[in-house]
Amino acid sequence: MINGMQHIGIGVRNREESYKFYNDALLFSVPMSKHEGRCTGVVPIIEKDETRNVIISMNPYGGAAIEVFQYTSKTPAPVPKLVDFTYNGYLFYGLAVKNIKKSLDIVKKNNGNIITSATAFTPMKDRDWRTAVFTDPFGITGIMVDNGSSKNSGIDYVAIGVSNLEQSITFYNTFLGYDVEIYKYEGECPEWDGLFGKDRKIKRALLQRSTKPQGPFRHFLKGGMIELIEVEG
Repeated sequence: MINGMQHIGIGVRNREESYKFYNDALLFSVPMSKHEGRCTGVVPIIEKDETRNVIISMNPYGGAAIEVFQYTSKTPAPVPKLVDFTYNGYLFYGLAVKNIKKSLDIVKKNNGNIITSATAFTPMKDRDWRTAVFTDPFGITGIMVDNGSSKNSGIDYVAIGVSNLEQSITFYNTFLGYDVEIYKYEGECPEWDGLFGKDRKIKRALLQRSTKPQGPFRHFLKGGMIELIEVEG
C-alpha cells in the first residue's frame, strides 16, 4: 500500500556536519533511526552493497522525513559544481514555510547559500504564493514555498524532471495514485532562471494524492506532492 512520500535520501560526505544543518536550519530535529551498516534493499539502485552511516529524522510539524547518509566503504563523491537541472530524474526537494524571509535568514545563519531571494511562485502567483531557492552548505538544492497558510514543516514535495509531461502525469496518476492536480502551468518561470536558464519555457504540474496516508506515520506524512517538470529547448 502506498502511503505517500515517507522520506528522501540525501547522500553526503560528512553525516554529522550535514545533519547539523538540517537539524538547526530546517528543524529536522526528531531522529527516527540512526545506524551504520549495509542496506541490501537499495542494491538495485546503487549496484553494490556498500556500508553507510545513516540518520533518518523528521520535522515535528509533519511532512516527509530526510535520510542523511554517508558511505563508509568508499569515499563519497562531492556535489558537482555545475548541475544540469534540465535532465530527467530527481531535481530538488520543496519545503513548506510560514515566513519565507525568516526561514532564509536561518538558512544563511547556518552557512547555507541563498540562490534566489523570496519572489513570486509563478503558477500560483494569483494566490500570493512565494518561493526561494537555496542550497545546504555542501551544494544540495532545496526550494522553499510559502503559500500564506503553511507552518514550517518537513519535505512537502519533490521535483522530478521528465521528457513528456502529459505521459508522466498519467503514470503518476494511474500507478502511484497522485490523482489531484494542484496546478498545471506552461511558460517562463523567472524564479527558476538560476536553475534552468533565463527565459526557458517550462511545463510543470504539481500532483497530490486524494487518498489519505495510512499506517503509523499517517499523522505526519500529509501524503506529499510531486512536481513534474519538462524543460523545452
